[in-house]
Amino acid sequence: MGAEPDPGIILRAYQYTFPEKIKSVVYSGGEWIINGEDRSFAWARGRVLPLEKKDQWASFRPYSFEIYPGELFDPKDYSPEEAAEIRAQVAREEDYGSLDYENSFRAFLYGGGNRTELEAHLVRVRFLGRDATVHRDIRDALTRIDSALTRESAEDAELKRFMDSLAPIGAYNWREVRGGRGLSYHSWGLALDLQSRQGEGAVYWQWERERNRDWMFIPLARRWQPPEKVIRAFENEGFIWGGKWLFFDTMHFEYRPELHEINRLLAAREGDFRIVGPRNDAGIHHIIPQIIER
Repeated sequence: MGAEPDPGIILRAYQYTFPEKIKSVVYSGGEWIINGEDRSFAWARGRVLPLEKKDQWASFRPYSFEIYPGELFDPKDYSPEEAAEIRAQVAREEDYGSLDYENSFRAFLYGGGNRTELEAHLVRVRFLGRDATVHRDIRDALTRIDSALTRESAEDAELKRFMDSLAPIGAYNWREVRGGRGLSYHSWGLALDLQSRQGEGAVYWQWERERNRDWMFIPLARRWQPPEKVIRAFENEGFIWGGKWLFFDTMHFEYRPELHEINRLLAAREGDFRIVGPRNDAGIHHIIPQIIER
């Protein structure tokens, strides 16, 4: 396991990423507080909770704030001991059972305390030749990604084949995270699934886990993934790709600009800081983000 997340880094990453919504981050009386124009939240043992709920942290499932790797990690380098730790992480997450997330902070950032309110923030976009319903906050980013990839595909045969092979894009879908009660990023219109119509290779760790106890060792060559240009285009606009997660989901992209900002803040604090994979000297960085977030 990695070290306990630094709330100062995490909350400041949110402040720098959403400056129009978050006015300040302060440390007072032994607590980290993040302030909006008319709403404040407290860091409470891995949760970002409204002030009135900060002492009720045990009633809610914590979010993970993992380091997003700069490079794709090769699963052949995992040892049997690390595979056992990965399985233990799955078991620990499942132990949260019926605990749900407290979604007030995400509703503050993106609007929508319930499904009806959220759907007022949705828009229809044309993306890679297909229609998708997404949160309006990511419309412009998707337009830039679409323009860049469409332009490059005119001279890149691999990219053109990829775009032509795509199944309908999975975007907004009001549903809970698989295996839990929390809302998926798809439920906020902040995630997209890109998948080939041919269904080539391993895509999602939970699907593989159902038939292969050693799913974490599936070679990269047997995992389906988009071309590198697609991944970089998304990352340049604040998205992360699920194929870099230890608990891989190679069709999945979600809008998480705060994770990129966490990396930049860590780099500034630690000097020549380079993320090369999901592990550091302390152990494994990831805490199953897609169980928590997907």
